[in-house]
Amino acid sequence: MIEKFIDKPEYHITQELLAGIARIERAQGLIDASPLLPTYERELQEEALALTIHASTHIEGNPLGYGAVQRVLLGETVTARQRDIQEIVNYRTVLEYVEKVYRDHRHPFTDVMIREFHKVLMRDLLPEDQLGSFRVVQNYIVEARSGKTIYTPPPPKEVPKLMLRLADWLASTKPEVCHPIVKAALAHYMIEAVHPFTDGNGRTGRVVAMFLLYREGYDTRRLFSLEDYYDRNAKTYYESLQSVLKQRGDATVWIEYFIAGFAEQIEGVAKKIQDYLGGEKDRAKFVKQELNKRQYEAVRLLQQRGVLTALEYAQHFNVSKRTANYDLSALLEKGLIRQEGESRSSRFKLI
Repeated sequence: MIEKFIDKPEYHITQELLAGIARIERAQGLIDASPLLPTYERELQEEALALTIHASTHIEGNPLGYGAVQRVLLGETVTARQRDIQEIVNYRTVLEYVEKVYRDHRHPFTDVMIREFHKVLMRDLLPEDQLGSFRVVQNYIVEARSGKTIYTPPPPKEVPKLMLRLADWLASTKPEVCHPIVKAALAHYMIEAVHPFTDGNGRTGRVVAMFLLYREGYDTRRLFSLEDYYDRNAKTYYESLQSVLKQRGDATVWIEYFIAGFAEQIEGVAKKIQDYLGGEKDRAKFVKQELNKRQYEAVRLLQQRGVLTALEYAQHFNVSKRTANYDLSALLEKGLIRQEGESRSSRFKLI
Protein backbone atom coordinates (compact mmCIF):
# COMPACT_ATOMS: atom_id res chain seq x y z
CA MET A 1 0.00 0.00 0.00
CA ILE A 2 2.82 2.44 0.85
CA GLU A 3 4.20 2.18 -2.70
CA LYS A 4 0.94 3.52 -4.13
CA PHE A 5 0.63 6.09 -1.35
CA ILE A 6 4.04 7.62 -2.07
CA ASP A 7 3.20 8.11 -5.74
CA LYS A 8 -0.26 9.53 -5.04
CA PRO A 9 -1.11 10.24 -1.39
CA GLU A 10 -4.79 10.00 -0.58
CA TYR A 11 -6.45 12.62 1.60
CA HIS A 12 -9.40 15.01 1.52
CA ILE A 13 -9.46 18.80 1.85
CA THR A 14 -11.84 19.29 4.79
CA GLN A 15 -13.15 22.39 6.52
CA GLU A 16 -11.16 21.42 9.60
CA LEU A 17 -7.98 21.19 7.56
CA LEU A 18 -8.54 24.58 5.90
CA ALA A 19 -9.48 26.24 9.19
CA GLY A 20 -6.30 24.92 10.77
CA ILE A 21 -4.13 26.31 7.97
CA ALA A 22 -5.89 29.68 8.30
CA ARG A 23 -5.11 29.71 12.05
CA ILE A 24 -1.46 29.00 11.31
CA GLU A 25 -1.24 31.76 8.70
CA ARG A 26 -2.80 34.31 11.07
CA ALA A 27 -0.52 33.38 13.97
CA GLN A 28 2.55 33.36 11.76
CA GLY A 29 1.66 36.81 10.44
CA LEU A 30 1.45 38.15 13.99
CA ILE A 31 4.77 36.56 14.97
CA ASP A 32 6.65 37.68 11.86
CA ALA A 33 5.42 41.26 12.29
CA SER A 34 6.27 41.47 16.00
CA PRO A 35 9.28 43.65 16.91
CA LEU A 36 11.21 41.53 19.41
CA LEU A 37 14.36 42.42 21.24
CA PRO A 38 17.11 40.05 20.04
CA THR A 39 17.68 38.82 23.60
CA TYR A 40 14.01 37.90 24.05
CA GLU A 41 13.78 36.26 20.62
CA ARG A 42 16.85 34.18 21.44
CA GLU A 43 15.28 33.23 24.78
CA LEU A 44 12.16 31.97 22.99
CA GLN A 45 14.28 30.08 20.45
CA GLU A 46 16.24 28.37 23.19
CA GLU A 47 13.01 27.42 24.95
CA ALA A 48 11.58 25.96 21.72
CA LEU A 49 14.83 24.08 21.10
CA ALA A 50 14.80 22.51 24.57
CA LEU A 51 11.09 21.64 24.29
CA THR A 52 11.62 20.00 20.89
CA ILE A 53 14.59 17.94 22.04
CA HIS A 54 12.95 16.89 25.29
CA ALA A 55 9.64 15.96 23.66
CA SER A 56 11.01 14.10 20.63
CA THR A 57 13.37 11.99 22.74
CA HIS A 58 10.82 11.49 25.54
CA ILE A 59 8.32 10.07 23.05
CA GLU A 60 10.93 7.41 22.29
CA GLY A 61 11.44 6.57 25.97
CA ASN A 62 14.20 8.93 27.12
CA PRO A 63 13.56 9.47 30.87
CA LEU A 64 15.31 12.85 31.20
CA GLY A 65 12.97 15.65 32.28
CA TYR A 66 12.80 19.08 30.69
CA GLY A 67 15.07 20.62 33.34
CA ALA A 68 17.69 17.90 32.87
CA VAL A 69 17.59 18.42 29.11
CA GLN A 70 18.20 22.13 29.61
CA ARG A 71 21.21 21.35 31.78
CA VAL A 72 22.64 18.97 29.19
CA LEU A 73 22.24 21.65 26.53
CA LEU A 74 24.09 24.10 28.78
CA GLY A 75 26.95 21.63 29.14
CA GLU A 76 26.26 20.97 32.81
CA THR A 77 26.78 17.59 34.48
CA VAL A 78 23.65 15.45 34.65
CA THR A 79 23.43 12.09 36.42
CA ALA A 80 21.94 9.80 33.78
CA ARG A 81 22.76 6.97 31.41
CA GLN A 82 25.26 8.02 28.75
CA ARG A 83 22.83 6.85 26.05
CA ASP A 84 20.11 9.19 27.33
CA ILE A 85 22.51 12.12 27.36
CA GLN A 86 23.82 11.20 23.90
CA GLU A 87 20.30 11.29 22.48
CA ILE A 88 19.94 14.88 23.70
CA VAL A 89 23.32 15.94 22.32
CA ASN A 90 22.60 14.30 18.95
CA TYR A 91 19.21 15.97 18.64
CA ARG A 92 20.72 19.38 19.29
CA THR A 93 23.35 18.67 16.62
CA VAL A 94 20.79 17.65 14.01
CA LEU A 95 18.68 20.76 14.70
CA GLU A 96 21.78 22.91 14.28
CA TYR A 97 22.34 21.15 10.95
CA VAL A 98 18.73 21.81 9.89
CA GLU A 99 19.15 25.49 10.81
CA LYS A 100 22.31 25.64 8.72
CA VAL A 101 20.93 24.10 5.51
CA TYR A 102 17.21 24.82 5.29
CA ARG A 103 17.66 28.28 3.74
CA ASP A 104 20.49 27.16 1.47
CA HIS A 105 19.00 25.64 -1.66
CA ARG A 106 22.43 24.46 -2.69
CA HIS A 107 21.50 21.62 -0.34
CA PRO A 108 18.65 19.93 -2.27
CA PHE A 109 16.24 17.71 -0.40
CA THR A 110 17.10 14.12 -1.32
CA ASP A 111 17.21 10.69 0.26
CA VAL A 112 20.85 11.47 1.05
CA MET A 113 19.75 14.33 3.30
CA ILE A 114 17.30 12.04 5.11
CA ARG A 115 20.13 9.57 5.69
CA GLU A 116 22.34 12.41 6.97
CA PHE A 117 19.66 13.41 9.50
CA HIS A 118 19.56 9.81 10.71
CA LYS A 119 23.34 9.55 10.89
CA VAL A 120 23.56 12.60 13.14
CA LEU A 121 20.58 11.58 15.29
CA MET A 122 21.88 8.10 16.00
CA ARG A 123 25.63 8.71 16.32
CA ASP A 124 27.07 6.55 19.14
CA LEU A 125 23.63 4.97 19.57
CA LEU A 126 23.80 2.45 16.72
CA PRO A 127 26.70 0.49 15.19
CA GLU A 128 28.68 2.56 12.70
CA ASP A 129 27.47 0.56 9.69
CA GLN A 130 23.83 1.35 10.54
CA LEU A 131 24.23 5.14 10.78
CA GLY A 132 22.49 6.74 7.83
CA SER A 133 22.14 3.32 6.22
CA PHE A 134 18.87 1.77 5.16
CA ARG A 135 18.01 -1.41 7.02
CA VAL A 136 18.90 -4.82 5.63
CA VAL A 137 16.54 -6.74 7.91
CA GLN A 138 12.78 -6.86 8.24
CA ASN A 139 11.33 -4.81 11.09
CA TYR A 140 7.86 -4.66 12.63
CA ILE A 141 5.61 -2.22 14.49
CA VAL A 142 4.42 -3.96 17.65
CA GLU A 143 1.60 -3.00 20.01
CA ALA A 144 3.26 -2.27 23.36
CA ARG A 145 0.81 -4.00 25.69
CA SER A 146 -0.07 -7.13 23.75
CA GLY A 147 3.16 -7.59 21.79
CA LYS A 148 1.03 -8.10 18.70
CA THR A 149 2.40 -6.97 15.34
CA ILE A 150 0.16 -4.18 14.07
CA TYR A 151 2.16 -3.22 10.98
CA THR A 152 4.84 -4.80 8.83
CA PRO A 153 6.91 -2.25 6.87
CA PRO A 154 8.08 -3.04 3.33
CA PRO A 155 10.84 -5.65 2.86
CA PRO A 156 14.39 -4.25 3.16
CA LYS A 157 15.17 -4.77 -0.52
CA GLU A 158 12.40 -2.29 -1.42
CA VAL A 159 13.48 0.44 1.00
CA PRO A 160 16.11 2.24 -1.16
CA LYS A 161 13.81 2.70 -4.14
CA LEU A 162 10.88 3.72 -1.91
CA MET A 163 12.98 6.36 -0.17
CA LEU A 164 14.25 7.65 -3.50
CA ARG A 165 10.68 7.97 -4.77
CA LEU A 166 9.61 9.60 -1.51
CA ALA A 167 12.39 12.20 -1.65
CA ASP A 168 11.71 12.89 -5.33
CA TRP A 169 8.00 13.41 -4.66
CA LEU A 170 8.67 15.76 -1.75
CA ALA A 171 11.25 17.77 -3.70
CA SER A 172 9.23 18.06 -6.91
CA THR A 173 5.67 18.60 -5.66
CA LYS A 174 4.73 22.27 -5.98
CA PRO A 175 2.76 24.22 -3.32
CA GLU A 176 -0.17 24.67 -5.68
CA VAL A 177 -0.46 20.89 -5.92
CA CYS A 178 0.05 20.09 -2.23
CA HIS A 179 0.13 22.72 0.51
CA PRO A 180 3.56 22.79 2.23
CA ILE A 181 2.08 22.01 5.66
CA VAL A 182 0.17 19.05 4.22
CA LYS A 183 3.36 17.90 2.50
CA ALA A 184 5.30 18.02 5.78
CA ALA A 185 2.58 15.94 7.46
CA LEU A 186 2.68 13.40 4.63
CA ALA A 187 6.48 13.20 4.81
CA HIS A 188 6.32 12.43 8.51
CA TYR A 189 3.82 9.62 7.91
CA MET A 190 5.62 8.20 4.87
CA ILE A 191 8.90 7.80 6.74
CA GLU A 192 7.06 6.07 9.57
CA ALA A 193 5.36 3.79 7.05
CA VAL A 194 8.55 2.82 5.20
CA HIS A 195 10.48 2.57 8.50
CA PRO A 196 13.74 2.70 6.53
CA PHE A 197 16.19 2.38 9.44
CA THR A 198 16.78 -0.21 12.13
CA ASP A 199 16.07 2.43 14.79
CA GLY A 200 15.44 6.17 14.97
CA ASN A 201 12.63 6.29 12.40
CA GLY A 202 10.28 8.41 14.50
CA ARG A 203 12.93 11.01 15.29
CA THR A 204 14.04 11.11 11.65
CA GLY A 205 10.46 11.58 10.45
CA ARG A 206 9.90 14.47 12.84
CA VAL A 207 13.14 16.17 11.78
CA VAL A 208 12.25 15.80 8.09
CA ALA A 209 8.83 17.36 8.72
CA MET A 210 10.47 20.26 10.55
CA PHE A 211 13.01 20.77 7.74
CA LEU A 212 10.26 20.85 5.10
CA LEU A 213 8.21 23.36 7.10
CA TYR A 214 11.25 25.57 7.55
CA ARG A 215 12.28 25.38 3.90
CA GLU A 216 8.77 26.27 2.72
CA GLY A 217 8.67 29.43 4.85
CA TYR A 218 7.10 28.09 8.04
CA ASP A 219 10.13 28.41 10.29
CA THR A 220 8.28 31.18 12.19
CA ARG A 221 11.55 32.46 13.63
CA ARG A 222 12.13 28.95 15.05
CA LEU A 223 9.94 29.72 18.05
CA PHE A 224 7.60 26.70 18.10
CA SER A 225 7.79 23.00 18.94
CA LEU A 226 5.48 20.54 17.21
CA GLU A 227 7.13 17.73 19.14
CA ASP A 228 5.90 19.20 22.42
CA TYR A 229 2.33 18.83 21.13
CA TYR A 230 2.93 15.17 20.24
CA ASP A 231 4.54 14.36 23.58
CA ARG A 232 1.74 15.87 25.68
CA ASN A 233 -0.53 13.11 24.41
CA ALA A 234 1.61 10.44 22.79
CA LYS A 235 -1.34 8.03 22.61
CA THR A 236 -3.27 10.39 20.32
CA TYR A 237 -0.13 11.02 18.28
CA TYR A 238 0.37 7.32 17.55
CA GLU A 239 -3.34 6.70 16.99
CA SER A 240 -3.40 9.52 14.43
CA LEU A 241 -0.43 8.02 12.59
CA GLN A 242 -2.06 4.60 12.63
CA SER A 243 -5.34 6.05 11.37
CA VAL A 244 -3.94 5.97 7.83
CA LEU A 245 -3.86 2.18 7.98
CA LYS A 246 -7.29 1.96 9.57
CA GLN A 247 -8.70 4.25 6.87
CA ARG A 248 -7.15 2.07 4.15
CA GLY A 249 -4.58 4.59 3.04
CA ASP A 250 -6.56 7.79 3.63
CA ALA A 251 -4.33 10.26 5.50
CA THR A 252 -7.00 12.90 6.23
CA VAL A 253 -7.25 12.22 9.99
CA TRP A 254 -3.47 12.31 10.39
CA ILE A 255 -3.13 15.56 8.41
CA GLU A 256 -5.91 17.21 10.43
CA TYR A 257 -4.15 16.17 13.63
CA PHE A 258 -0.79 17.48 12.37
CA ILE A 259 -2.27 20.83 11.35
CA ALA A 260 -4.27 21.21 14.57
CA GLY A 261 -1.08 20.64 16.56
CA PHE A 262 0.87 23.14 14.51
CA ALA A 263 -1.91 25.70 14.91
CA GLU A 264 -2.11 25.20 18.68
CA GLN A 265 1.64 25.51 19.17
CA ILE A 266 2.09 28.55 16.95
CA GLU A 267 -0.93 30.32 18.47
CA GLY A 268 0.60 29.74 21.89
CA VAL A 269 3.79 31.45 20.73
CA ALA A 270 1.81 34.35 19.23
CA LYS A 271 -0.05 34.88 22.51
CA LYS A 272 3.17 34.80 24.51
CA ILE A 273 4.67 37.43 22.21
CA GLN A 274 1.58 39.63 22.38
CA ASP A 275 1.63 39.41 26.18
CA TYR A 276 5.31 40.33 26.13
CA LEU A 277 4.77 43.29 23.83
CA GLY A 278 1.90 44.44 26.03
CA GLY A 279 4.30 44.29 28.95
CA GLU A 280 6.82 46.33 27.01
CA LYS A 281 4.20 49.02 26.42
CA ASP A 282 3.47 48.98 30.13
CA ARG A 283 7.19 49.22 30.79
CA ALA A 284 7.46 52.33 28.62
CA LYS A 285 4.59 53.86 30.55
CA PHE A 286 6.14 52.95 33.89
CA VAL A 287 9.59 54.23 32.88
CA LYS A 288 7.99 57.62 32.33
CA GLN A 289 6.84 57.39 35.93
CA GLU A 290 10.51 57.04 36.96
CA LEU A 291 10.11 53.65 38.60
CA ASN A 292 13.13 51.74 39.73
CA LYS A 293 13.58 48.21 38.45
CA ARG A 294 12.12 46.63 41.60
CA GLN A 295 9.03 48.85 41.49
CA TYR A 296 8.49 47.99 37.84
CA GLU A 297 8.80 44.29 38.61
CA ALA A 298 6.29 44.77 41.44
CA VAL A 299 3.75 46.12 38.96
CA ARG A 300 4.36 43.10 36.72
CA LEU A 301 3.96 40.84 39.75
CA LEU A 302 0.64 42.48 40.58
CA GLN A 303 -0.50 41.93 37.00
CA GLN A 304 0.06 38.23 37.56
CA ARG A 305 -1.21 37.86 41.14
CA GLY A 306 -3.85 40.57 41.32
CA VAL A 307 -3.08 41.46 44.94
CA LEU A 308 0.03 41.88 47.11
CA THR A 309 0.81 42.66 50.76
CA ALA A 310 3.86 44.50 52.03
CA LEU A 311 5.13 41.28 53.62
CA GLU A 312 4.76 39.37 50.34
CA TYR A 313 6.58 42.19 48.56
CA ALA A 314 9.45 42.04 51.06
CA GLN A 315 9.71 38.24 50.78
CA HIS A 316 9.53 38.18 46.99
CA PHE A 317 12.24 40.82 46.50
CA ASN A 318 14.26 39.85 49.57
CA VAL A 319 14.14 43.36 51.03
CA SER A 320 13.25 44.74 54.45
CA LYS A 321 9.67 45.56 55.41
CA ARG A 322 10.69 49.22 55.51
CA THR A 323 11.93 49.11 51.89
CA ALA A 324 8.75 47.33 50.85
CA ASN A 325 6.59 50.03 52.42
CA TYR A 326 8.71 52.74 50.78
CA ASP A 327 8.33 51.19 47.30
CA LEU A 328 4.62 50.62 47.71
CA SER A 329 4.11 54.18 48.95
CA ALA A 330 5.90 55.45 45.85
CA LEU A 331 3.58 53.41 43.62
CA LEU A 332 0.58 54.78 45.53
CA GLU A 333 1.77 58.36 45.03
CA LYS A 334 2.19 57.76 41.29
CA GLY A 335 -1.38 56.53 41.05
CA LEU A 336 -0.42 53.07 39.78
CA ILE A 337 -1.84 51.03 42.68
CA ARG A 338 -4.47 51.39 45.37
CA GLN A 339 -4.50 50.29 49.00
CA GLU A 340 -7.26 48.23 50.61
CA GLY A 341 -7.44 47.85 54.39
CA GLU A 342 -5.41 49.48 57.12
CA SER A 343 -2.09 48.76 58.80
CA ARG A 344 -1.11 45.06 58.89
CA SER A 345 -4.15 43.98 56.87
CA SER A 346 -3.31 46.32 53.98
CA ARG A 347 -3.40 44.83 50.51
CA PHE A 348 -2.38 46.49 47.25
CA LYS A 349 -3.94 46.18 43.81
CA LEU A 350 -3.34 47.76 40.41
CA ILE A 351 -5.61 50.62 39.45
